[in-house]
Amino acid sequence: MFNGLYGKIIEYCKSVYLIYLARSSKIIVFHKMANNQNYSPSDSQEKQRIHCNECGRVTIHKSVASHFSGTKYHILLADNSEHKFDIIQKWELLECCGCESVTTRYLITSGSAGKEEIVEEEFFPARKIFHHHAKYYETLPLHLKHIYEEIVFAFNQSSLVLCVAGLRILLEGVCADKGIINGARQDGKIVETLEGKINGLASFVPQNIVNRLHSIRLLGNIAIHQLETLEKEDVEVALYVVEDVLNLIYDLDYYSSIVATNAENLKSNLQSRQSGK
Repeated sequence: MFNGLYGKIIEYCKSVYLIYLARSSKIIVFHKMANNQNYSPSDSQEKQRIHCNECGRVTIHKSVASHFSGTKYHILLADNSEHKFDIIQKWELLECCGCESVTTRYLITSGSAGKEEIVEEEFFPARKIFHHHAKYYETLPLHLKHIYEEIVFAFNQSSLVLCVAGLRILLEGVCADKGIINGARQDGKIVETLEGKINGLASFVPQNIVNRLHSIRLLGNIAIHQLETLEKEDVEVALYVVEDVLNLIYDLDYYSSIVATNAENLKSNLQSRQSGK
């Protein structure tokens, strides 16, 4: 798989570079030199700062082992000028100096005359620094919790259409869990569509929030039926809204009841101490 990706990137870099050189001159010689490979157990243990998924922050990582695969290109133009550049593929095994967890870094660089530019960089497993972290809900039914976790997973994999479709399914699941099987449309007609069911949530969620929930339904319609490209920032905002709705419907009453019980117990204990004086 990576050989195919590597090949595509090489061809892309080569094409861009050749087009740049060919603007004013005609290329008369293009020579691809032999591939060079090297495996190193990394005696120097070079250190760098990257995000550690286990520590949850940027930490120092040391290079435990590395593998290089490079290709040299030599171009001769009609004006007898020569141009040389390299494409380097690098695999590197990195170990966190804190928790000692291991990650793999995949890097492709392109350059000439001692100057290198990063063409692509990936980490395996992927870094979670920009991931949306799933929230914990105390009273959310298990089947809805599974759907929610799949939605967050899809978002973090940039599967935005699947994420938005999941948000629609989750809203419908919440309606089913609360016994809402229909609701009124804007024209007052009672329907069993998602539009009607969302309006039926008005007994659990403030009306102004219910009105806004229709935007998530419409966002899903656009993504699923019209195959429009979605912006990740827009989808994450929709995800935040649904998360707050889940908290409002399921956990807010649970946690507020705990606060009320604790307050009553504190009041009772205080009265008992005062009466005992």
